[in-house]
Amino acid sequence: MVLALFFGSGATALVYEVVWAKFLAQMFGSTIYAQTVVLAVFMGGLALATGFLAAGRTALRSPVKAYGVLEILIGIFCVFVSGAGSRNQ
Repeated sequence: MVLALFFGSGATALVYEVVWAKFLAQMFGSTIYAQTVVLAVFMGGLALATGFLAAGRTALRSPVKAYGVLEILIGIFCVFVSGAGSRNQ
């Protein structure tokens, strides 16, 4: 069950990567700049999360539960951002 959820999470992340790249390509006028921003934000997020966890600031009792909560928060954020973007068009 957990592996299926991880798979679904990864597939959704890839879809949102493409959506953000298309959205930013309209804003910047170039897909190269859009892909660069998406990649930089992704790598920056990985670096921040790794630094936060490596610093020993958190001792998670249930990492899978924490991951699930983060996924839900990201999903809520994406719904609000998608709704805001569709109103502007």
